[in-house]
Amino acid sequence: MNFLICILTSLISLNVFASLAYDYSPSASMYGTFGVSNFDESDAANSHALPALLANKKENLFSLNLNSVLFDLESFDNILIASNINSSQSSPLFGEHDPNPQDSYLLSIHGSFALFKSIPGKLNLSVYTPIDKLAEIQTGDPYLPEYPLYKKLERFMFEFNYAHKFDNFNASIGALGGLQSSGQTFVVAKDNGSPIPSSAEISQNATPSLSLNFSLYRDFEKFSAYFRFQDEVKSKIENKLESFLAAGGGTININWQMDSLMFYDPRTFEIGSNIKFKNYKLITSIEYQDWSNFESPRLNLTNDGGILVSSDDEVNYKAHAIIIPTIALIDKNDDYTISYSISHKPSPLDLYDNKNGNTLDLDRTSLGLSLSKTIKYQKDSFNLSLGLQYHHLHKQKINKSGLREDGDAGQKIGSGGYEAQGQIYATSFGINWVI
Repeated sequence: MNFLICILTSLISLNVFASLAYDYSPSASMYGTFGVSNFDESDAANSHALPALLANKKENLFSLNLNSVLFDLESFDNILIASNINSSQSSPLFGEHDPNPQDSYLLSIHGSFALFKSIPGKLNLSVYTPIDKLAEIQTGDPYLPEYPLYKKLERFMFEFNYAHKFDNFNASIGALGGLQSSGQTFVVAKDNGSPIPSSAEISQNATPSLSLNFSLYRDFEKFSAYFRFQDEVKSKIENKLESFLAAGGGTININWQMDSLMFYDPRTFEIGSNIKFKNYKLITSIEYQDWSNFESPRLNLTNDGGILVSSDDEVNYKAHAIIIPTIALIDKNDDYTISYSISHKPSPLDLYDNKNGNTLDLDRTSLGLSLSKTIKYQKDSFNLSLGLQYHHLHKQKINKSGLREDGDAGQKIGSGGYEAQGQIYATSFGINWVI
C-alpha cells in the first residue's frame, strides 16, 4: 500500500491553487486599495483591477512586482490528532496541530500594449506565478483542521483582455485562466514473496481553463465609476487508478476514481467609484462574490468496481455568497503617492461544529498601505512602489462532539474543541514604467 500512496501523491503534482490578485492585490501599487483599482491609467496592474481604464492611455505600460504572503495562525492545542480513523494509531492520540500554510512568494507581471495608432484600444496581459515553482498542490488532510482558502496561492494564473475607448465610456472583455489536469494510472504491485517485480504506468495531461471577464468605465467631471464582472473559475484534478495488488497469495483489486477541486475563484460582480479632490482620490468599492459552488480541495476516492471503500464526502460547512466593502484614500503630489484603505471580507463558509471534516475559514478585517515614488533616469521615468497589508482573522470557537466519523462510539478528529484565529501579513515591491 505504501507504493500506492506514492503513486497517489505523484498524480497531483501538476495542478494549481487559487489567487494572489483576488485575495490580496495584483501589484504593490494597489496593496493600499486591496486590489481595487487605483484609477491610475498609467498603472499596468489595472489589467486586472479595471482593464477598461487602460484604454485612456496610448503608451505601452509595464509592471513587475515581487510579493510575499506570511501566515501567523494560532495552533490548536490538546485536540485529538490521530486515531484509527486517519492513521494506524490503535488508541486516540491528543496533541498540538499547526494549521499554518506554507508562506508564499510570488511574481506578478502586467502589460498594456497599444495595438494600432489609429484605434483607441489596448491589449492587456497579467501573469501570476510562484517564484520558485510553476505550481504546488496539497489536497489537504480530510480530518485535521485546515484553512484551504489560505493554502491556494501556489498557483500559476494568467488573464488577458482587450479594452476599447468609445465616445462616452470605456469597455473591456477578456478571460482569466489556469490549468485543468486529468490522467490514468495502472499499477501491478507484487509483495516481497513474489519473484516478479512490480510495474506501473501513468498518463497525465494539463489543459487551460478559461472564464469570461469584462469591465465598464465612465469618467464624469468630479468623479468616475466602473462595473467589473469575473465569471466563476474552477480547476479540478481527475484521475483513474486501476491496480492489482498481489498479497498473501491472493489479489486485491483497486479501481478508484479520484478527483479534487484544486482552486476556485467565485463569480464576482463589483461596482466602484472615484471621487476627485484637489490632491486626493476617495475610492469606494462593493464586491459581490457567489461561493455557492465551492468545494473543499480534499481528494475524493470513489470505488468504481474494486473492493476498497470510497472516501467519506461529508463536510462541516455550507458555502454562500458574500459582500466585500472597501474604502481607500489616495494622496498624490509631485513627490510621492500614498494610499490607505480598510476592507472587510466575511467568510463564505457557514461552519457546522459537529460535522465530519475540518474545513475552516474566518471573517477578516484588513488594513492596506501603498507608498509610490517616481524616479527619473535619463529620459525615462519609473514608479517604485512598496505595499503592506495586515489581515486580522476574527476568533471563532469550533466544537467537536458526538460519534466518530464512521458513526461508531468514540471521538471525532479535532475533539476537545479549538479556537481558530490569527493574522496574515502581505508585502510587495513593484516597479511600473511607460515603455
